[in-house]
Amino acid sequence: ERRAARAAPFSGEVVVEELRNVHHDSFVWCCALHPVVPMLATGCGDGNVRLWRLDGECLRVLRGHREWVYCLAFDSFGDTLCSGSYDSSLRVWRVATGECVAVIRRAGCCFNAVAFQPGSSDHIAAASSDPAIRIFRITTASVVRTLLGHTGAGTSVAFQPPHGRLLASASVDGTVKL
Repeated sequence: ERRAARAAPFSGEVVVEELRNVHHDSFVWCCALHPVVPMLATGCGDGNVRLWRLDGECLRVLRGHREWVYCLAFDSFGDTLCSGSYDSSLRVWRVATGECVAVIRRAGCCFNAVAFQPGSSDHIAAASSDPAIRIFRITTASVVRTLLGHTGAGTSVAFQPPHGRLLASASVDGTVKL
């Protein structure tokens, strides 16, 4: 069933609307809502990322991953989208043009979750199939910090708004680390 939840401003009410014409040739692993405009990104089993208007019109297909796209995140401005894949790469896309502006590779890691640091388009946290949580600088495609402590694969990462000074990570080991 193709439906999306939309929260009414400040009311706590959730309205479920059907997204018409949102069709993929493969299964959908993840989705992310744009923080500013009515747009949805989806990550698919065919290795593509699709950008959709909320009326179901496909705006563009972002190609580059060779395996499933398993996680997505927009930066807080909505200018940049990061996709993580089972092909051991993170790809960073310019939303306005669909251009891939950076590729970050970690051999042997499948990326499970990504999150931009609030207020930044240059720092992203990533959880992967290994226990380490990494913070990357996009402009240099380098690891800024490696956070150790989990004993299993990372499954989720989330920065605390508004400045992102606190990062939470979850793992298949049953723990959440701050």
